[in-house]
Amino acid sequence: MIAQPWRSVVTGNRWKLNLSPGDRCELYDLNADPYEMANLYDDPAHRERIHDMTERIQGWLDSVADDTSLPQV
Repeated sequence: MIAQPWRSVVTGNRWKLNLSPGDRCELYDLNADPYEMANLYDDPAHRERIHDMTERIQGWLDSVADDTSLPQV
């Protein structure tokens, strides 16, 4: 798995999103789940949060000329 590209963001209100085009993506509420045991990525209630966080990652990728392709959300 070390060969797979991963890009992540942690928000100020302690949500963490990990994206990889070659593996299962992850979303964690670090306030309620500091050990990252409950992956909320597939929970429809978090679609908007995932979309917003993905846009933040994409903005950073663009700013540093990182051409990693993110998975569709």
